[in-house]
Amino acid sequence: MRPVLVLAAGVSLLALTACASDVTPVAPASAAATAAAPKTAASPSAGERPLPDASGFPAWLDRFRQDALAAGISKATLDRSLTGIRFDDAMVRRDRSQPETVQAFVDYFDRAVNPTRVAKGQEMLRTHAALLDRIERQYGVPREVLVAFWGMETNYGSILGGNNTFQALATLAYEGRRGPFFTGELMAALRLVDLGWVQPDHLVGSWAGAVGHTQFMPSVYLKYAVDGDGDGRRDLRTSVADALTSAARFLQALGWDKSVPWGQQVVLPASFDYHRTDLANARPVRDWRAMGVRGLGGPLPVGEAPAAIIVPQGHTGPAFLVYAANFKATTGWNAAISYALAVGHLSDRLKGAPAFAGPRPAEAPLTRTQVIRLQTLIHDQGIASLEPDGLVGRGTREAVRLAQQAVGLIPDGYPTPELIRKLEAR
Repeated sequence: MRPVLVLAAGVSLLALTACASDVTPVAPASAAATAAAPKTAASPSAGERPLPDASGFPAWLDRFRQDALAAGISKATLDRSLTGIRFDDAMVRRDRSQPETVQAFVDYFDRAVNPTRVAKGQEMLRTHAALLDRIERQYGVPREVLVAFWGMETNYGSILGGNNTFQALATLAYEGRRGPFFTGELMAALRLVDLGWVQPDHLVGSWAGAVGHTQFMPSVYLKYAVDGDGDGRRDLRTSVADALTSAARFLQALGWDKSVPWGQQVVLPASFDYHRTDLANARPVRDWRAMGVRGLGGPLPVGEAPAAIIVPQGHTGPAFLVYAANFKATTGWNAAISYALAVGHLSDRLKGAPAFAGPRPAEAPLTRTQVIRLQTLIHDQGIASLEPDGLVGRGTREAVRLAQQAVGLIPDGYPTPELIRKLEAR
């Protein structure tokens, strides 16, 4: 659950979080703890936003403690969980980081679904067969899908993260850019301890506060965690049974449909209308079949389940047909399109499917600076209203599609240097 890399196919818990493997309804605190903007430190480095002045952190934490007491958190839990924590500027730097060079979808796909991860996942399927049988019967999430999420998040529990969750969340709440969100997550983390589900020293994980084998943010942990091993606790860091059962419950709540698969790679006809791509244009599989879309091994099945066509690297890259319900569930877990496709492909590989074979476009994706330039051109030319932030999310992809149409390019929503050149020449 991650904004680890800014991928060419989209941005990423849940969507705000970082998964530990880096290769994820609590009453809000009062305005006293969330609204007070910390002062900034003097003399920031050139070109960087200044870090908050850490000297104000103890006073902020004292105010937060009062809010937590008022919300029903015990003093004992506050003392056990918050004593000794400090402002950690490394967490802020991670939260603010946006790499200049982005990774192409096919390169990410190869790295995320590599032979070592596939082999380890197949071993986990054998090791935890009885547990996975029970979970699949209860929640309807296929075992290969569940293990694929586990592999993507923490490499099957081998990389759980080493950051103190309370310190990370308090730091990001105090920093203020997403203060209310992280303040709520900090309150949820305290609630987990207060309920006796987990000890404070077990809440260790990613820089953004995600914890456990499946990297749940504390609010998701609080709402969906299950005691999968019957020991009376819900410990997602040390209990594989708790973590996987909780993950299945979360996916079920996100709408996972056991009657259909996640999707498959497909071949599009030469006449395909790329306006029809993306999840918003889902339609019954039989309609795609009638348009000439086919699977790598032959015709698509005849069915009524809604599905969409996704082209994560534009019309020159691979195309996928994804079943709408399960793709929405996967992107509900992590909003990055690349991540969702990788989870699906990894689940297939765990069942013995062949490795991804392409196509593999040679052109590198735009750098962050180039994306900002493209967003600025689109905005300034009145094609769409965009904030030039260098991130290629759903809004930018839709704006790119409009810009491509305006200059006579295939409207696949994928940003390219050619589009920049054509807009600059207008």
